[in-house]
Amino acid sequence: MNRMIRQLIVAVSMLAFAAHGAEYALKSGVTDWTKADSYEPAGNPGASDTILLPANETFEVDAASASFGTLSGVRRIKPTSGSRLVLTVADGEKTLGCAFNNGGEEKKGADIGVLVKRGAGLLNLGSDGRIVGMDGYFYDYCTG
Repeated sequence: MNRMIRQLIVAVSMLAFAAHGAEYALKSGVTDWTKADSYEPAGNPGASDTILLPANETFEVDAASASFGTLSGVRRIKPTSGSRLVLTVADGEKTLGCAFNNGGEEKKGADIGVLVKRGAGLLNLGSDGRIVGMDGYFYDYCTG
């Protein structure tokens, strides 16, 4: 009986960890988000995972690329101070399928990271072009 209870506790603990997901730090200078060696630790982030953007770096992704599918398929893109994610939607309409926010773990303001949309197409982020952070704050995005 004790063995069964221990196995149940281990199984529940593993499920809780899997539901929360892992954090993958995108490496400096990465242009292809689909490769496992683009991240630290190495691996391909999944639906319950978070991708961390390094501070003071700019990453450009075309919405027609496989990289957009990878970043859109995770739970969250977490920018850090001074990081920028530039998404180009040349035409048509694309939806960023994940949250882009710092999760309330860092100070609020423009220095936590920026999401920029370029191109004539439409990028859907949620209601009114805003993203609601896990902390309840709204994060606007810039176009240009």
